[in-house]
Amino acid sequence: MAILSDRSIRGALERGIFTLEPFVQSRLGPASVDVLVGDIYRIDLETGNTEPIKDRVIGNGYYFADSIENISIDRDNFDAGVTTRSSPARCGLKVESFVGSEFHNYAVNRMKKFGLGNLPHDQRKLPVILSTCGTRVELPADYPPCQLVIAEKGTYKRPLSVSELKEAIRKGGVRVTDNSGRTVMPFHHRGYSQYDSFPEESPHGEFHLSFVDDVRVYTGKGVISPRFDTSDVFASLHLGEEFDLGPGHFYLSQTSERVTLGNRYVGLLTNRDMPYQVGVHANAPFIWPGSDGSQIFELWSLFSIPLLEILGKEGMRSHISRENACHLLVYPLTEEPEHSYGTRPKDKYRGQSSIGYKGHLDFS
Repeated sequence: MAILSDRSIRGALERGIFTLEPFVQSRLGPASVDVLVGDIYRIDLETGNTEPIKDRVIGNGYYFADSIENISIDRDNFDAGVTTRSSPARCGLKVESFVGSEFHNYAVNRMKKFGLGNLPHDQRKLPVILSTCGTRVELPADYPPCQLVIAEKGTYKRPLSVSELKEAIRKGGVRVTDNSGRTVMPFHHRGYSQYDSFPEESPHGEFHLSFVDDVRVYTGKGVISPRFDTSDVFASLHLGEEFDLGPGHFYLSQTSERVTLGNRYVGLLTNRDMPYQVGVHANAPFIWPGSDGSQIFELWSLFSIPLLEILGKEGMRSHISRENACHLLVYPLTEEPEHSYGTRPKDKYRGQSSIGYKGHLDFS
Protein backbone atom coordinates (compact mmCIF):
# COMPACT_ATOMS: atom_id res chain seq x y z
CA MET A 1 0.00 0.00 0.00
CA ALA A 2 1.42 3.36 -1.03
CA ILE A 3 0.71 6.92 -2.12
CA LEU A 4 0.61 7.39 -5.89
CA SER A 5 3.54 9.22 -7.48
CA ASP A 6 3.18 11.50 -10.51
CA ARG A 7 4.03 8.58 -12.82
CA SER A 8 1.34 6.41 -11.21
CA ILE A 9 -1.27 9.19 -11.33
CA ARG A 10 -0.62 9.85 -15.01
CA GLY A 11 -0.67 6.12 -15.78
CA ALA A 12 -4.01 5.70 -13.97
CA LEU A 13 -5.47 8.62 -15.94
CA GLU A 14 -4.27 7.15 -19.22
CA ARG A 15 -5.83 3.77 -18.35
CA GLY A 16 -9.12 5.39 -17.35
CA ILE A 17 -8.92 4.35 -13.69
CA PHE A 18 -9.39 8.01 -12.66
CA THR A 19 -10.99 10.98 -14.37
CA LEU A 20 -9.42 14.44 -14.09
CA GLU A 21 -10.66 16.84 -16.79
CA PRO A 22 -9.08 19.06 -17.83
CA PHE A 23 -5.71 17.59 -16.92
CA VAL A 24 -2.93 20.20 -16.91
CA GLN A 25 0.56 18.71 -16.84
CA SER A 26 2.10 21.71 -15.06
CA ARG A 27 -0.22 21.11 -12.08
CA LEU A 28 1.05 17.56 -11.53
CA GLY A 29 3.37 17.46 -8.51
CA PRO A 30 5.65 14.65 -7.29
CA ALA A 31 2.69 12.91 -5.59
CA SER A 32 -0.33 15.19 -6.05
CA VAL A 33 -2.31 17.28 -8.52
CA ASP A 34 -3.07 20.98 -7.98
CA VAL A 35 -6.81 21.67 -8.09
CA LEU A 36 -8.71 24.87 -8.88
CA VAL A 37 -12.00 25.74 -7.20
CA GLY A 38 -15.00 27.49 -8.72
CA ASP A 39 -17.61 29.72 -7.10
CA ILE A 40 -17.32 30.00 -3.32
CA TYR A 41 -20.29 29.91 -0.92
CA ARG A 42 -20.37 30.75 2.77
CA ILE A 43 -22.08 28.02 4.84
CA ASP A 44 -24.54 28.62 7.66
CA LEU A 45 -23.75 25.67 9.93
CA GLU A 46 -27.07 25.96 11.73
CA THR A 47 -29.25 25.63 8.63
CA GLY A 48 -26.97 24.28 5.91
CA ASN A 49 -27.90 27.23 3.68
CA THR A 50 -25.26 28.90 1.52
CA GLU A 51 -24.56 32.43 0.29
CA PRO A 52 -22.28 33.20 -2.71
CA ILE A 53 -19.10 35.15 -1.97
CA LYS A 54 -18.39 37.42 -4.92
CA ASP A 55 -15.08 38.93 -3.74
CA ARG A 56 -13.58 35.44 -3.10
CA VAL A 57 -12.30 36.51 0.32
CA ILE A 58 -12.34 33.69 2.88
CA GLY A 59 -12.74 34.93 6.45
CA ASN A 60 -14.32 33.76 9.67
CA GLY A 61 -16.61 30.76 9.24
CA TYR A 62 -16.78 27.90 6.74
CA TYR A 63 -17.14 27.94 2.96
CA PHE A 64 -17.99 25.48 0.21
CA ALA A 65 -16.71 25.18 -3.36
CA ASP A 66 -16.57 22.63 -6.15
CA SER A 67 -13.42 21.89 -8.08
CA ILE A 68 -13.20 23.37 -11.57
CA GLU A 69 -12.03 19.97 -12.79
CA ASN A 70 -14.31 16.98 -13.30
CA ILE A 71 -12.88 14.36 -10.93
CA SER A 72 -13.85 10.73 -10.53
CA ILE A 73 -11.96 8.30 -8.28
CA ASP A 74 -12.42 4.54 -7.77
CA ARG A 75 -13.09 4.80 -4.01
CA ASP A 76 -13.37 1.04 -3.61
CA ASN A 77 -9.65 0.73 -4.28
CA PHE A 78 -8.24 4.19 -3.55
CA ASP A 79 -8.37 6.88 -0.88
CA ALA A 80 -8.46 10.41 -2.27
CA GLY A 81 -8.41 13.68 -0.40
CA VAL A 82 -7.28 17.26 -0.71
CA THR A 83 -4.80 19.25 1.32
CA THR A 84 -3.88 22.94 1.23
CA ARG A 85 -0.90 23.93 -0.91
CA SER A 86 2.10 25.30 0.98
CA SER A 87 1.83 28.98 0.01
CA PRO A 88 -1.89 29.51 0.74
CA ALA A 89 -1.43 27.49 3.95
CA ARG A 90 1.09 30.12 5.06
CA CYS A 91 -1.63 32.70 4.50
CA GLY A 92 -3.86 30.79 6.93
CA LEU A 93 -6.09 29.10 4.34
CA LYS A 94 -7.33 25.58 5.05
CA VAL A 95 -8.91 23.35 2.38
CA GLU A 96 -10.34 19.93 3.18
CA SER A 97 -12.22 17.17 1.40
CA PHE A 98 -15.97 17.03 1.91
CA VAL A 99 -16.36 13.34 1.17
CA GLY A 100 -14.29 10.20 0.75
CA SER A 101 -11.19 11.36 2.60
CA GLU A 102 -9.09 10.75 5.68
CA PHE A 103 -9.28 14.48 6.41
CA HIS A 104 -12.19 15.81 8.46
CA ASN A 105 -13.06 18.85 10.53
CA TYR A 106 -16.06 20.05 12.47
CA ALA A 107 -17.65 21.76 9.46
CA VAL A 108 -17.42 18.62 7.33
CA ASN A 109 -19.16 16.57 10.01
CA ARG A 110 -21.84 19.21 10.45
CA MET A 111 -22.47 19.44 6.71
CA LYS A 112 -22.72 15.68 6.37
CA LYS A 113 -25.80 15.89 8.57
CA PHE A 114 -27.41 18.15 5.98
CA GLY A 115 -26.02 16.21 3.03
CA LEU A 116 -25.12 17.81 -0.28
CA GLY A 117 -28.74 18.65 -1.04
CA ASN A 118 -28.48 22.24 0.20
CA LEU A 119 -25.19 22.88 -1.60
CA PRO A 120 -24.71 24.05 -5.21
CA HIS A 121 -22.80 20.86 -5.98
CA ASP A 122 -22.08 19.33 -9.40
CA GLN A 123 -21.74 15.54 -9.08
CA ARG A 124 -18.86 15.56 -11.58
CA LYS A 125 -16.80 17.83 -9.33
CA LEU A 126 -14.86 17.36 -6.09
CA PRO A 127 -16.55 19.31 -3.26
CA VAL A 128 -14.28 20.96 -0.67
CA ILE A 129 -14.65 22.90 2.57
CA LEU A 130 -12.60 26.09 2.96
CA SER A 131 -11.84 27.97 6.17
CA THR A 132 -9.08 30.10 7.64
CA CYS A 133 -7.07 30.10 10.82
CA GLY A 134 -8.22 33.52 11.99
CA THR A 135 -6.97 35.29 8.85
CA ARG A 136 -8.76 36.79 5.86
CA VAL A 137 -7.50 35.37 2.57
CA GLU A 138 -8.21 36.36 -1.02
CA LEU A 139 -8.46 33.37 -3.33
CA PRO A 140 -7.83 34.30 -6.99
CA ALA A 141 -9.98 32.30 -9.42
CA ASP A 142 -6.94 31.23 -11.47
CA TYR A 143 -4.91 30.06 -8.48
CA PRO A 144 -5.07 26.41 -7.29
CA PRO A 145 -5.42 26.53 -3.48
CA CYS A 146 -5.25 22.78 -2.87
CA GLN A 147 -3.78 19.48 -4.00
CA LEU A 148 -5.45 16.15 -4.70
CA VAL A 149 -3.57 13.24 -3.10
CA ILE A 150 -4.43 9.66 -4.11
CA ALA A 151 -3.36 6.55 -2.21
CA GLU A 152 -4.04 2.86 -2.47
CA LYS A 153 -6.85 1.85 -0.13
CA GLY A 154 -5.74 1.57 3.49
CA THR A 155 -2.38 3.30 2.99
CA TYR A 156 -2.94 5.91 5.71
CA LYS A 157 -3.47 3.19 8.29
CA ARG A 158 -0.02 1.73 7.57
CA PRO A 159 2.80 4.27 7.69
CA LEU A 160 6.32 2.87 7.87
CA SER A 161 7.19 0.92 11.01
CA VAL A 162 10.17 1.76 13.23
CA SER A 163 12.23 -1.02 11.64
CA GLU A 164 11.31 0.18 8.13
CA LEU A 165 12.21 3.75 9.07
CA LYS A 166 15.56 2.64 10.46
CA GLU A 167 16.27 0.76 7.24
CA ALA A 168 15.29 3.84 5.20
CA ILE A 169 17.64 5.95 7.37
CA ARG A 170 20.46 3.44 6.83
CA LYS A 171 19.97 3.61 3.05
CA GLY A 172 19.72 7.41 3.01
CA GLY A 173 16.08 7.55 1.93
CA VAL A 174 14.89 9.30 5.09
CA ARG A 175 16.88 11.64 7.31
CA VAL A 176 15.80 13.80 10.24
CA THR A 177 18.49 15.81 12.05
CA ASP A 178 18.38 18.17 15.02
CA ASN A 179 19.92 21.64 15.07
CA SER A 180 23.29 20.11 15.96
CA GLY A 181 23.21 17.84 12.91
CA ARG A 182 22.62 14.67 14.92
CA THR A 183 20.28 12.04 13.48
CA VAL A 184 16.86 11.88 15.12
CA MET A 185 15.62 8.31 15.48
CA PRO A 186 11.95 7.23 15.25
CA PHE A 187 9.69 6.15 18.10
CA HIS A 188 6.94 3.56 18.24
CA HIS A 189 3.55 5.20 17.83
CA ARG A 190 1.56 5.90 20.98
CA GLY A 191 -2.08 6.90 21.06
CA TYR A 192 -3.89 9.41 18.88
CA SER A 193 -3.32 10.95 15.46
CA GLN A 194 -5.85 13.32 13.96
CA TYR A 195 -5.58 11.62 10.56
CA ASP A 196 -6.69 8.20 11.70
CA SER A 197 -7.70 6.18 14.75
CA PHE A 198 -4.69 3.87 14.82
CA PRO A 199 -5.07 0.91 17.17
CA GLU A 200 -2.95 1.10 20.32
CA GLU A 201 -0.96 -1.92 19.16
CA SER A 202 -0.23 -0.30 15.78
CA PRO A 203 3.37 -1.09 14.79
CA HIS A 204 4.02 2.13 12.90
CA GLY A 205 6.82 4.52 13.75
CA GLU A 206 7.01 8.29 13.97
CA PHE A 207 9.53 11.08 14.47
CA HIS A 208 8.89 13.59 17.26
CA LEU A 209 9.49 17.16 16.10
CA SER A 210 9.72 20.47 17.95
CA PHE A 211 9.54 24.03 16.71
CA VAL A 212 11.73 27.07 17.26
CA ASP A 213 10.93 29.87 19.72
CA ASP A 214 10.80 32.64 17.10
CA VAL A 215 7.43 32.73 15.36
CA ARG A 216 5.39 35.13 13.27
CA VAL A 217 1.83 36.02 14.26
CA TYR A 218 -0.92 37.42 12.04
CA THR A 219 -1.65 41.02 13.04
CA GLY A 220 -5.22 41.04 11.76
CA LYS A 221 -4.47 43.98 9.48
CA GLY A 222 -5.92 43.57 6.03
CA VAL A 223 -6.63 40.73 3.62
CA ILE A 224 -3.80 38.33 2.77
CA SER A 225 -3.37 37.48 -0.90
CA PRO A 226 -1.08 34.70 -2.15
CA ARG A 227 -0.23 37.09 -5.02
CA PHE A 228 1.76 39.45 -2.78
CA ASP A 229 4.45 39.48 -0.12
CA THR A 230 2.79 38.82 3.25
CA SER A 231 5.51 40.20 5.55
CA ASP A 232 3.54 43.38 6.34
CA VAL A 233 0.64 41.46 7.94
CA PHE A 234 2.78 39.35 10.29
CA ALA A 235 4.73 40.42 13.37
CA SER A 236 7.66 38.62 15.01
CA LEU A 237 7.09 37.06 18.40
CA HIS A 238 9.38 35.22 20.82
CA LEU A 239 7.76 32.34 22.72
CA GLY A 240 8.67 30.44 25.85
CA GLU A 241 8.79 26.67 26.12
CA GLU A 242 5.02 26.57 26.61
CA PHE A 243 2.26 29.00 25.65
CA ASP A 244 -1.47 29.30 24.97
CA LEU A 245 -3.16 29.67 21.60
CA GLY A 246 -6.24 31.87 21.72
CA PRO A 247 -9.11 31.32 19.26
CA GLY A 248 -8.60 33.25 16.04
CA HIS A 249 -4.82 33.59 16.47
CA PHE A 250 -2.62 32.33 13.64
CA TYR A 251 1.12 31.68 13.95
CA LEU A 252 3.88 30.57 11.59
CA SER A 253 6.88 28.73 12.95
CA GLN A 254 9.33 26.12 11.74
CA THR A 255 10.59 22.83 13.03
CA SER A 256 13.86 22.73 14.93
CA GLU A 257 14.69 19.62 12.92
CA ARG A 258 15.66 19.32 9.27
CA VAL A 259 13.72 16.72 7.28
CA THR A 260 15.15 15.13 4.13
CA LEU A 261 13.12 12.65 2.08
CA GLY A 262 14.31 10.56 -0.85
CA ASN A 263 12.32 9.91 -4.00
CA ARG A 264 10.39 6.91 -2.65
CA TYR A 265 8.84 8.55 0.42
CA VAL A 266 6.16 11.04 1.45
CA GLY A 267 6.01 12.58 4.92
CA LEU A 268 2.91 13.61 6.85
CA LEU A 269 2.98 16.00 9.82
CA THR A 270 0.32 15.12 12.37
CA ASN A 271 -0.91 16.44 15.67
CA ARG A 272 0.94 15.11 18.70
CA ASP A 273 -0.60 12.13 20.51
CA MET A 274 -3.34 14.04 22.29
CA PRO A 275 -7.08 14.36 21.75
CA TYR A 276 -8.67 16.77 19.30
CA GLN A 277 -9.25 19.51 21.87
CA VAL A 278 -5.51 20.16 22.38
CA GLY A 279 -5.93 22.07 19.19
CA VAL A 280 -2.75 22.49 17.11
CA HIS A 281 -1.51 20.90 13.95
CA ALA A 282 0.10 21.55 10.58
CA ASN A 283 -2.04 23.13 7.89
CA ALA A 284 -0.19 21.83 4.82
CA PRO A 285 0.87 18.48 6.31
CA PHE A 286 2.46 16.62 3.38
CA ILE A 287 6.22 16.62 2.81
CA TRP A 288 6.91 15.63 -0.77
CA PRO A 289 9.62 13.29 -2.12
CA GLY A 290 12.85 15.21 -2.67
CA SER A 291 12.09 17.72 0.10
CA ASP A 292 14.97 18.93 2.24
CA GLY A 293 14.83 21.56 4.99
CA SER A 294 13.04 22.63 8.13
CA GLN A 295 9.27 22.32 7.92
CA ILE A 296 6.95 25.28 8.30
CA PHE A 297 4.38 24.70 11.00
CA GLU A 298 1.10 26.59 10.81
CA LEU A 299 -0.32 26.88 14.31
CA TRP A 300 -3.78 27.89 15.38
CA SER A 301 -6.42 26.86 17.85
CA LEU A 302 -8.67 24.12 16.50
CA PHE A 303 -11.20 25.75 18.81
CA SER A 304 -12.17 28.21 16.09
CA ILE A 305 -14.30 31.21 16.95
CA PRO A 306 -17.50 29.91 15.23
CA LEU A 307 -17.07 26.49 16.83
CA LEU A 308 -16.61 27.99 20.30
CA GLU A 309 -19.70 30.13 19.80
CA ILE A 310 -21.73 27.04 18.94
CA LEU A 311 -20.32 25.16 21.94
CA GLY A 312 -20.83 28.18 24.23
CA LYS A 313 -17.16 28.17 25.27
CA GLU A 314 -15.87 31.43 23.79
CA GLY A 315 -13.05 31.84 26.33
CA MET A 316 -11.39 28.44 25.78
CA ARG A 317 -7.71 28.41 24.81
CA SER A 318 -5.35 25.69 23.57
CA HIS A 319 -2.12 24.98 25.48
CA ILE A 320 0.98 23.83 23.62
CA SER A 321 4.61 23.02 24.32
CA ARG A 322 7.26 23.63 21.68
CA GLU A 323 8.88 20.28 22.45
CA ASN A 324 7.34 17.23 20.78
CA ALA A 325 4.79 19.56 19.17
CA CYS A 326 4.06 17.32 16.19
CA HIS A 327 4.81 13.91 14.80
CA LEU A 328 6.14 12.96 11.39
CA LEU A 329 4.79 9.81 9.72
CA VAL A 330 6.40 8.44 6.55
CA TYR A 331 4.65 6.57 3.73
CA PRO A 332 6.03 4.78 0.68
CA LEU A 333 5.40 5.89 -2.90
CA THR A 334 4.20 3.48 -5.56
CA GLU A 335 7.27 4.36 -7.65
CA GLU A 336 9.83 7.13 -7.96
CA PRO A 337 8.33 10.37 -9.26
CA GLU A 338 9.37 11.72 -12.62
CA HIS A 339 9.88 15.10 -10.97
CA SER A 340 10.79 15.17 -7.28
CA TYR A 341 10.22 18.28 -5.18
CA GLY A 342 12.67 21.06 -5.99
CA THR A 343 13.14 20.18 -9.67
CA ARG A 344 10.40 22.56 -10.91
CA PRO A 345 10.48 26.39 -10.78
CA LYS A 346 7.22 26.40 -8.76
CA ASP A 347 8.86 24.34 -5.95
CA LYS A 348 9.91 27.36 -3.93
CA TYR A 349 10.56 25.91 -0.47
CA ARG A 350 13.21 23.21 -0.92
CA GLY A 351 16.13 23.86 1.41
CA GLN A 352 14.10 26.32 3.48
CA SER A 353 15.67 27.46 6.73
CA SER A 354 13.38 30.40 7.52
CA ILE A 355 9.67 31.15 7.79
CA GLY A 356 9.64 33.53 4.82
CA TYR A 357 6.76 33.47 2.31
CA LYS A 358 7.66 32.89 -1.36
CA GLY A 359 4.28 32.25 -2.97
CA HIS A 360 4.26 35.64 -4.73
CA LEU A 361 7.52 34.81 -6.53
CA ASP A 362 6.70 33.40 -9.97
CA PHE A 363 3.06 33.39 -8.86
CA SER A 364 1.36 30.13 -9.91
